[in-house]
Amino acid sequence: MFIQGCTNGYKILLKDKPNNTYNLEDNLNDYRDLISLEAKYDDPSNPKQINMKINFNKYNSELYKDQESLVVLLDFINDDGKYLLPFNIRGATDHWWDIAFKVNNFNKKIEIIDSFNPDNLKDALRVDKIDEEKGSVYLSIDLTKLRENGFIDSLPLYIQVMTVHKDKEGNNVIADSFNDPKPWENSNFLIGALPINIALKYSKTFITCP
Repeated sequence: MFIQGCTNGYKILLKDKPNNTYNLEDNLNDYRDLISLEAKYDDPSNPKQINMKINFNKYNSELYKDQESLVVLLDFINDDGKYLLPFNIRGATDHWWDIAFKVNNFNKKIEIIDSFNPDNLKDALRVDKIDEEKGSVYLSIDLTKLRENGFIDSLPLYIQVMTVHKDKEGNNVIADSFNDPKPWENSNFLIGALPINIALKYSKTFITCP
């Protein structure tokens, strides 16, 4: 169970209520249940990456041995992108994405989709650590990689996060997200994206370790 506490400078940018996830009727909903997204710059004066911590209600990597559970969408180009969800996930989003990352939490493997430069962007998101006891997955966004491919720091860097699992019919469905209304209540439609760099700049909600 995630317990809010010392965050080493992370800012809490998104929160969701526990047990507010799609019921797939397999007794594993808690392990797909997103609780919060925290983030920080590695160096506020000269940032090269954004460090993220995504907290689950519970976590057990063995449950994800044969499936990818975490999907991250980034929009970093001031241009049109894609609206249909990647990786054969049912549904669409109201905010386009330029690149999608699928995390296999069991072996820290990342698969990406993007429309223009997959070779240069394959390491733009990394899995740094998985803390199963605290239910946290640590990721980092490589801002240098994004800048090399068109990102301008003065513009928003939008992010969308979701957990994904197969239903009984074998469809890839959104199990949880930080969005409201929830996609399963909204025709598999994802609403809203977080401008993470702007949120880091202006957010006051953070806890510093003693």
